[in-house]
Amino acid sequence: MTLDLFALDGKVALVTGASRGLGAATAAALAGAGAAVALHSNEQPAKSTAERICNESGRRTELFTAD
Repeated sequence: MTLDLFALDGKVALVTGASRGLGAATAAALAGAGAAVALHSNEQPAKSTAERICNESGRRTELFTAD
């Protein structure tokens, strides 16, 4: 299958701006492709994004808040 070319199983992705918008969508897509995801945000914690990813894909997430 063509999607196997994009499989990220065993990889970790770091996504900045993951609390909303494109960052949250990117994090969800990377998790859907098999990656564990590190979510970074400087304004508000990306907790809701992390919870959604865990519920939908079962992938591991870590949260980082920094400026």
